[in-house]
Amino acid sequence: MLALSVKQPWALMLAVGLKRVETRTWRPSPERVPEGTEFLLHASVTLDKGAMKYLAERGCLAHPLLGGLPKSHGVDMYNVLRKPVTGAIIARVKLVEVHRYWGEKSFAKHESLHLCPLDRYAPTKYGFEIKPIEVFSEPIPCRGYQGFFPVPEDVLARIPVPAEVAG
Repeated sequence: MLALSVKQPWALMLAVGLKRVETRTWRPSPERVPEGTEFLLHASVTLDKGAMKYLAERGCLAHPLLGGLPKSHGVDMYNVLRKPVTGAIIARVKLVEVHRYWGEKSFAKHESLHLCPLDRYAPTKYGFEIKPIEVFSEPIPCRGYQGFFPVPEDVLARIPVPAEVAG
């Protein structure tokens, strides 16, 4: 099984569906990672401090009682984002579609899905539309790599079996 490493807070936002598109300057190989592929979401050891500030300014990181992030998939977003998990597999997700952004206008059209400030647009930008499947109750420590990477067997052995397979 493959995984994709994403910086926090974006990894958690993708895991619970508050962010639906992850942006990259490269397209995944359709042969290796076709649309519809399930993969694991890895929270990078690196925090995107600029994103934390940007999301806080937009009110996305406010306490739930103040109208910020709700409890989602049983996750208390406020407390988790105050001290985000890093260096671990946190969820199982599915690649729904890969979008190609041909210009700032098409990038801006999906702003509510990728949540990126428009100044992060690059001429060769792709958006991976991701559907959350399962947030793991315990993060599974794992080294991350760039791009989609194969998850080591010892880490895979600790990944929870999906409910539909287990039942």
